[in-house]
Amino acid sequence: MNYAFKDETGKRFGRLRVVKLVSSGRIGAEWLCVCDCGNEKLVIGHNLRKGQVKSCGCLRKEVSSHHAKYNLAHGVIRHGHARKGAATSEYQSWSRIVNRCCNPSAVRWKDYGGRGIKVCDRWKKFDNFIADVGKRPSPDHSIDRIDNDGNYAPENCQWATREQQARNKGQVSKVTDVALQREYDKRFWSMDDPRLWEANYA
Repeated sequence: MNYAFKDETGKRFGRLRVVKLVSSGRIGAEWLCVCDCGNEKLVIGHNLRKGQVKSCGCLRKEVSSHHAKYNLAHGVIRHGHARKGAATSEYQSWSRIVNRCCNPSAVRWKDYGGRGIKVCDRWKKFDNFIADVGKRPSPDHSIDRIDNDGNYAPENCQWATREQQARNKGQVSKVTDVALQREYDKRFWSMDDPRLWEANYA
């Protein structure tokens, strides 16, 4: 079946120049693009037009590197908490905490700042946060609030695995059905990143 599409050949979207049509289907036309850096990338047409894809991926890397260098230069991330231009997992955890508690535009604002969960003044500086909680023990650990209605503060937070956090909150016994368990994990343990759910359960 032939699907109608808008010809994007020769057009430029950000760093990408459209070379040719590769395929056309229900999800839209797929275009071969060449990035200014020389890499090629296949992109769906509507993602180009909406500005959702602007490069082969090099732009995002440059922006992340710039942010990390800025943070280091201005004391947001102290030395030792940026690796190869990217922030460490400890800094990323802290950044997510501050964002969802202090930014009304954050995806999970309603579950945190929107219901009164705050970040204590001391932890609004990353140096203080890392001094209090230390390095993340393993990739399975995330910051756990001992009192789920309490704030992010030294006396109420610790590194813990998902299982430890569930036991702390007395939730495991409430989830017996396998399907409910999966939905429970999806809602509570995505850590602001759906890809973590997909990697473990999809």
